[in-house]
Amino acid sequence: RKLEKRTDKSVQSFLEAVEYGLFSYMGYTIIMQHDWSWPSHLWYGSKMHNGPGSQAAFKFQRKSFSCFYMLYVARYTSNLISVVFVEKHRKDFAQMVTHHIATMLLVGGSYFGGYGRIGSMIMLCMDPADVPLHVAKVIKYMAVDSKEKVVNPTIQLICDIMFGIFMLVFTFTRLVVFGYLCYSGTFESAWRWADTPLEWSEFVGAVKIAYDANVWMCIAALWVLYGLQVFWKSLIMRVLLKIIAGGNADDIRESDSDKND
Repeated sequence: RKLEKRTDKSVQSFLEAVEYGLFSYMGYTIIMQHDWSWPSHLWYGSKMHNGPGSQAAFKFQRKSFSCFYMLYVARYTSNLISVVFVEKHRKDFAQMVTHHIATMLLVGGSYFGGYGRIGSMIMLCMDPADVPLHVAKVIKYMAVDSKEKVVNPTIQLICDIMFGIFMLVFTFTRLVVFGYLCYSGTFESAWRWADTPLEWSEFVGAVKIAYDANVWMCIAALWVLYGLQVFWKSLIMRVLLKIIAGGNADDIRESDSDKND
């Protein structure tokens, strides 16, 4: 029974590493080919007219762009169903459900609202960190026995290195880059949609004009997702401190019953 559970976890981690890797590759090749990927002010168009360069015109993108969006929302819909009804609930079950719902709202709201440029940049930075994480999990199952005792120190060292890579990528993409995206979506968008440089004293007035219910929903989802990244970063730091103290990289999201099985 223990071997079967370990095999199931290993296979799940392997498939998730492939999934996140494919979406990272698709996102990079589809999104970064556009000339608006940087600087960030190109993510927004004017709301004062509906011609070329307007926010309304941004709704119409290449077919590959729309396909990536549809695949992304389909993926998180299936993930939400899996987390709620299929997988064994982990310690961060509530956070995972919140994450998936917020992501679906953000993806749908940005696509149909015409904010696909910044929406796609957000999707682009969310997947890469999970690739080394799940690779580390697969390696971990190869390094320990059913009692979580390390039987191959070399493989365990590789696991810890992969976890270190995950930690660095997570910090850069989920906290630094995504943090800037939250700032841009909240503040830079209003400055661009006002079609004129704004002083801070004029920002509130610009928000009242530029933000509708859909924009407010997307901004709320943005900051909910960022708060979840901070929460998961705290869990990562707990694992890091355990490694420094001489322990091994474990998934502390698992319930105690999972570890005892």
